[in-house]
Amino acid sequence: MVKLLNLKRLIGATVATAISASLLAVASPQIASAADDTGNSASTVAIGEPATVTADQLPPRDDPQAVVAYLAELSALRSTGVTGAAANICINSVSLEAVSLGTIVHVYKKSSASEVICNRVAQSVYDNEYKPLVASQYEGNKYRDQLVCHIGFAWGKTPWNLDSWRPDVGYPATVAASCNP
Repeated sequence: MVKLLNLKRLIGATVATAISASLLAVASPQIASAADDTGNSASTVAIGEPATVTADQLPPRDDPQAVVAYLAELSALRSTGVTGAAANICINSVSLEAVSLGTIVHVYKKSSASEVICNRVAQSVYDNEYKPLVASQYEGNKYRDQLVCHIGFAWGKTPWNLDSWRPDVGYPATVAASCNP
C-alpha cells in the first residue's frame, strides 16, 4: 500500500484524500438491492466512478530551488567531459529486458544518489537523466509516471522496473497501483 504521508507530500492533500477515498470505495463497496426484470431480488455492487485525471493530478512539480541546484551540479559534472550515465546524479544505468508482455526498462539508481534530492527533482531526472539513456519508444507519460512514482515511493527497490505494457492511466492511478498500473 502506498504511504499516505508521502502521497500527500508529493501530489497534495486534496488529491491524496481523493485517491484514498477511491481506494476505500473499491475495498469496501456499497451493496444495493434491486429487483431485476423478472421481479426477483438482485444485488449490485457499486465500486465508484472511474477517475478523471485533471491538471492538478499530474505528477508533482519539481521544487524550483532544488532544480536550480540540481541543474548546476549536473552541468558542472558534465562540463568535465564525463558522458552517459556517469554524468548523472540519480540514475546509474538502464537496461532493457524483453519478456512475453513487452519490454521492461530496468532503471538503476546511483548508490551515492540522495533520496531527498532526487525526489525533489524527479521530473528533471526523467528529462535530463532517463530520456538520454533510452530510445524514444521508452519515453512518454506512462514511463515518466512510473519513474517518478518509483523515485517517490520505491526508493529502496532496485532496480526500478518500468513496463512497456502498463497503460497510461495518469500519475494518481500509477501511484495507487504501487507504480505498476
